[in-house]
Amino acid sequence: MFYKGRLRAGLSLSYQLKVKRFLSVIASYSVFNRSYLNIGGGLSLNLGPIQAFAVADNIYGAFAPQNNKNVHLRAGVNLTFGKKMNDKDNDGIADKRDKCPELAGLKKWEGCPDSDNDNIPDNIDQCPLVYGLEKWNGCPDTDGDGISDLDDECIDVPGIPEMNGCPDTDGDGLSDYEDACPEKPGKPEDLGCPDTDGDGLVDSKDECPEKPGTLNNFGCPVIRLVALGADGKPLKTVEINDEGLFVFENLPPEDIKLFKLEGEADYLPDEMLVVFKNNGKQQVISAIQNPKNEFEYKFLPTEKDEIALLVLDEDGSLVRTVFKNKEGKFVLENLPLDKPYLFKIKGEDGDLPEDLKVIIKNLDGAYEVTLHKPANKKGFDYDFLPNDSRYSLAMIEYSDEGELVFLEPEQKEVVEEAYTNLQFNFNSAVIS
Repeated sequence: MFYKGRLRAGLSLSYQLKVKRFLSVIASYSVFNRSYLNIGGGLSLNLGPIQAFAVADNIYGAFAPQNNKNVHLRAGVNLTFGKKMNDKDNDGIADKRDKCPELAGLKKWEGCPDSDNDNIPDNIDQCPLVYGLEKWNGCPDTDGDGISDLDDECIDVPGIPEMNGCPDTDGDGLSDYEDACPEKPGKPEDLGCPDTDGDGLVDSKDECPEKPGTLNNFGCPVIRLVALGADGKPLKTVEINDEGLFVFENLPPEDIKLFKLEGEADYLPDEMLVVFKNNGKQQVISAIQNPKNEFEYKFLPTEKDEIALLVLDEDGSLVRTVFKNKEGKFVLENLPLDKPYLFKIKGEDGDLPEDLKVIIKNLDGAYEVTLHKPANKKGFDYDFLPNDSRYSLAMIEYSDEGELVFLEPEQKEVVEEAYTNLQFNFNSAVIS
C-alpha cells in the first residue's frame, strides 16, 4: 500500500462460508505496516434477485476503544438483474458447468449422478446400476477372480483370464462349461475328453482305453476269428465286420471243428453268430464258448432244442439267430437299425409273452425294445419297425392298436423324466 509518500507492506485475508443456499458468513483479517490490525466480519442474505448484507471492519475497536479511533459498519441491499442460467435437469448446477445436463446429479460429480452409490459417477461408471470398485471402472467382481463381471463369462465361479473368467479344472484349454470331461484333460476335437490310446474313440466310450482299436470293435484291437479243422490247423481267418459278424466265404461249415478268437473281445457274448457264404447262399450258425472260458468256440447248429429268435430281412433271408443269454434275454449285438426286419420264434414258445423284450446293443448304447405280436397273426411272428434317423430308439411306446411308436427328442425327455420320478402309469400308458 502506498501511504504518505512511501510504499508500505500489508496483508489481507478473507473467507466466505456458504451456510445455506441463501445465507453466507464472511470473515476478514488485515495487517498494515506491522501496527494496524483490522478484523472484519459480515453476513449476506440472498433472496432471489435481492441481496441484503451487513459488514463491519475493525471489530476489535468495539472491544478496546481506548486503542482505536473508529469502527466501520455498513449495511445495504443489492438488486441483481440478468438472465437466469439454464438448468435442464433442475439439479442446481447450470448447464454450462454441468457434465450431465440432462440428468440430475451432485455438485461433487459436477452435475452427474451416482446411481449405485459407489463413489464413481455414472458418466465414467461402466456398471452404473451395480455397486463396484474403482479398479474395475465401477463394476463388481462377484467371484473375486480378478476379472470384473463385465468381462467375466462365469461371474459366480472363479476362473482365469484365458477362459474369460471361467475355470479350466483340467488345464486342457477348454473351459469347464465347454468340457465334457472337466476333470480329465483332453483334446478340443474330443470335447475335452481323453483318448488315452489315440484311436479316435474317447476313453468313456472305449472298451479298451489303453489299447488302440477300431470303431467297429468299440475301441479295442481288431478281432479275428480263426476256423480250425479237425486236425487243429487253421483253415481261414476273418475279421469282424461293420455289423459285428464274422463272415466266411467259400468255406463249408462241416469242415470246421472249432473256432478260435484272436483279439480283445470281452464285450462279446458267450454265443456268437458266424455267417457262411457258399454258392450264393448264406447260412448263419451259432458258436458257443467252451466251459474252460477259453477263446474257443465249438460249432453249434441252430437246430438245437431250445427256443431261438430268428431275424429275417425284408427278402426273407436269415440275418441272425440268437438264443437266450444267462439272464434269459435275447441280446442282438450290432444290428443295423436302418432296415426292416421280421422276428420269428423257433422252438417251443408256450412260455413266451405276447410282447417280447429284446435287447439291442450298438455303439450308441443298449436299448430294450418290445416286439409286439399283432393280433391278426398266428404263431410268434414279430413285426419290427426300424429306427428313423429323426427319432430316438431309447424310449418306445405302443398305441392301443399295438403299433410301434418312436418318440421325438422332446417327447423322449418327458418320458425319461416320468420314469425317473416314478410317475408313469404302465396300465394306461399315460404320463401323469
